[in-house]
Amino acid sequence: MAETPAIRAVDLVKRYGAAEAVRGVGFSVAPRETVGLLGPNGAGKTTTIRMLAGFLAPTAGSIEVGGESVGGAGPGARDMRRRIGYLPEGTPIRRDMTVRDYLSARARIYGLPRARRREMIDRAMERCGIAPRADTLIGRLSKGLKQRAGLAQAILHEPDILILDEPSSGIDPVQIVEVRNLIRELGQSHTIVFSSHVLPEAEQICDRVLVMGRGRILGERRRSDGSEARFVVEAGAPAARLIALLSPLAAGDIEASEADGLTVCRFVLGAETDTARVAETVVGAGIPLQRLTSERDDLEGAFLRLLGEDEAAARAS
Repeated sequence: MAETPAIRAVDLVKRYGAAEAVRGVGFSVAPRETVGLLGPNGAGKTTTIRMLAGFLAPTAGSIEVGGESVGGAGPGARDMRRRIGYLPEGTPIRRDMTVRDYLSARARIYGLPRARRREMIDRAMERCGIAPRADTLIGRLSKGLKQRAGLAQAILHEPDILILDEPSSGIDPVQIVEVRNLIRELGQSHTIVFSSHVLPEAEQICDRVLVMGRGRILGERRRSDGSEARFVVEAGAPAARLIALLSPLAAGDIEASEADGLTVCRFVLGAETDTARVAETVVGAGIPLQRLTSERDDLEGAFLRLLGEDEAAARAS
């Protein structure tokens, strides 16, 4: 039996008047999976994040937590929202309060049991590495430490799911590394969905990345160990013929594009295949082989390719 997703978005749409910020976004996140929404500014990431966190109502579509809808305002919906911890972009927290006082105020808002509040606050601060600054005014903290205080409030009520919007935005390189390490650690015990426009951040943290552009999901990438490379075959034959010829040698689907009488195919080699066999197969079929190279199939290449294809489609429409 398939595992119930921790969180599931179904055909989410968000309109502001005639403008459509999110257009039919849908995806599922498994328990303890870390998924990143990656895209340029204006791609619809923050709007999607706010809908997932329950801070923005979708114009259409639905959100499920543990298989149950979080729509509406009944007690069931409120209970499910308590399973979500949310860190907005920019960490809007009170500068005139100490870290402990701020978390105490959040604990009251969450309705945490009075007898356990101090214990839960101490645990959240310890996990987020902010405990030594418990009695420091938030206004005196660095941006990185403010971000840690924001993460502490997000996990304070011990939610199953963390929704983080641009968690490393505006902090220095050293603190970025520390926050990324913290998110990786939290990912061992939480389901995490976060947005970012920073490629290295998504590549280092995520199990899976969803590339967004113009309010839609353009494609997804799973974490690779870096050892997988794709091969590029350029030859003088129709795409259908070349795909049929190369499919027995490939470990998965073959991407193909045709232009000026040539077809370019990209694919991962099967376990029993090498480049010599690919060349022999193409040439042996009487097809002129123009190019046979390998390219690292990294997130950057996929990201740029998907955005480029989306921009080309927008210009053509």
